[in-house]
Amino acid sequence: MPWARFGDTIITHPRLMRLHEVDSGSTSVFAEAFGFLALGATMSAAHLTDYRVEFGSWVVAAGGNARRAKELLEILEQAGLVERVQDGDHLAWTIWEDDDFIHLRSKAEVEIDRQRKRDLRNTDVTIAVRVRDGDQCRYCGKTVSWTDRKSARSATYDHIDGVGDD
Repeated sequence: MPWARFGDTIITHPRLMRLHEVDSGSTSVFAEAFGFLALGATMSAAHLTDYRVEFGSWVVAAGGNARRAKELLEILEQAGLVERVQDGDHLAWTIWEDDDFIHLRSKAEVEIDRQRKRDLRNTDVTIAVRVRDGDQCRYCGKTVSWTDRKSARSATYDHIDGVGDD
């Protein structure tokens, strides 16, 4: 599932504090720019664009006002919170990546989870894993219970070859 996580200290993060330097310390512009950035991050997470947001999405975040979207993007650029990128014929902005600031699940992470859920519904995979592993964890060797979902003995099905194995 896609998600965006905002750090516990995001509102006082030094990078966000740069917004006060850009627009003469206006509290209303600070709040508007932060909300605008948060909407952009949420849209990026929802559409699995890995921190990249096209101009049309920013316009939506600005309430349909393209001129205000451009103004807010300029403020965010000056603060170092977004960077303009050219994506073929499309103009987009990449949100500054820092897990303590805004963390978005990447498209690759979401796809791995989706594949794992598909595999859980595929008896060819679950049977192959149980035949391969028996009642032991493949990694630590401890005995597991395939039906248990709460204790330390619970087990989960993985891919037959594992995820990300080279």
